[in-house]
Amino acid sequence: MDKARMLDIEKAASNILKNNEIVKPFVNVFQIARDAGLSIEYRKMPQGDKDVSGFLDSSTGTIYVNVENSIARRTFTIAHELGHFFLKHQPDEYGLLRRNNTYTGIKEQKEKEADYFAANLLMPEEMIKNEIRLYPFLQSSPELLASKFGVSTVAMEYRLLNLNLLSR
Repeated sequence: MDKARMLDIEKAASNILKNNEIVKPFVNVFQIARDAGLSIEYRKMPQGDKDVSGFLDSSTGTIYVNVENSIARRTFTIAHELGHFFLKHQPDEYGLLRRNNTYTGIKEQKEKEADYFAANLLMPEEMIKNEIRLYPFLQSSPELLASKFGVSTVAMEYRLLNLNLLSR
């Protein structure tokens, strides 16, 4: 993904936070989805689709989330599907945009973009920096920072690495 597209995605996520007056963690993706006219349904995925964390059915405006995933995973999945929605990604031939929780090779561009959107929505750079300024010990504790933002430790560590903020 090129730098210009990354900046566009960062701006889209930032505008959503601004429009929803969200200035500190936890980012309520459930409310953002409702305000955008989307509904969220929790489902046990069919036997052959156990690796599907969720998907957006753009024809009904419904985000389906795998009920068997952790709460942090479900939150990221909703943010990811919001990325598809706000970035106006086109669905597949079945009218769906799926989110898989396993890495099976090279991700499609729209999946990378939706992940990047989710990271910027749930863990905005300035929000993270502000929390670290207020509580300096958080910089060396991705676990506590992840808990504060309602994301997994792995997601927070990845975000901190990408922002060059991880100190150990």
